[in-house]
Amino acid sequence: MDQKDLFERAYKEIGQIFKPSPSLVDFYLNRVKKYIEFVPDKKVKVLEVGSGLGSLFQDEFLIEEERNYLSILGVDFSFSAISEAEKRWNNLLNRNKSILKKIDIKFLMRNILDKFKYDEPYDLIIDSHCLHCLNGIHEQKKALNNMVSSLKPGGILAIEMMIYHQKISFSHPYYFDRNTSKLFKEDCWGSLIPYRTIPKSLVVENMILDEGLKIEYFTIMSNQRMIPESNREIVKEGDPQCLRIICRKT
Repeated sequence: MDQKDLFERAYKEIGQIFKPSPSLVDFYLNRVKKYIEFVPDKKVKVLEVGSGLGSLFQDEFLIEEERNYLSILGVDFSFSAISEAEKRWNNLLNRNKSILKKIDIKFLMRNILDKFKYDEPYDLIIDSHCLHCLNGIHEQKKALNNMVSSLKPGGILAIEMMIYHQKISFSHPYYFDRNTSKLFKEDCWGSLIPYRTIPKSLVVENMILDEGLKIEYFTIMSNQRMIPESNREIVKEGDPQCLRIICRKT
């Protein structure tokens, strides 16, 4: 089993209980929106990276609060996730077609590590908890470069991700390598499969600056932890901290 198989299985296991991340919804509504240059009567083109089983823009409160027309493309490398996301979006539209007056969402199976083709660059790219799911800092750098390439000048890149802290800790079947920042999960055969990459905040900051981005907002939610496991809801002190970043392409 490789990393992609691991996520395919996880998506299938939690497929019936999807709910947009409250943390991401809060981040968008209370922080990210303030930095987007909205133009009256013009749609805001959004790329959501790692949309998983559904877009954060499917949150009912977010839809109610939205005052601008958003055209969203959600991408994920999992076929199972994209299929489920499309079903959920269609079900939501069947219940309330007026949503299309505010938000239109399409989903596409795509690996963010591949160069992304687009008709026009995006006004906003939001990382829907994708970067910390990649295998190593080298993959995070590659994905970040691809996202920046898809962003228009003046556009916003927003990231919420897991980061390392001194008290970070994991228990079996998870193993964290502090040298590589990689979190591994042991499978039923005893093999260690890459599961998350949880770097230090300074490493992330340098990756962003290397792309020539202007950092508008950079904060560690010191009292907020991000649960790295899909089958756990109770937060532990040793869980990764939450880093929120908003940056602009100059």
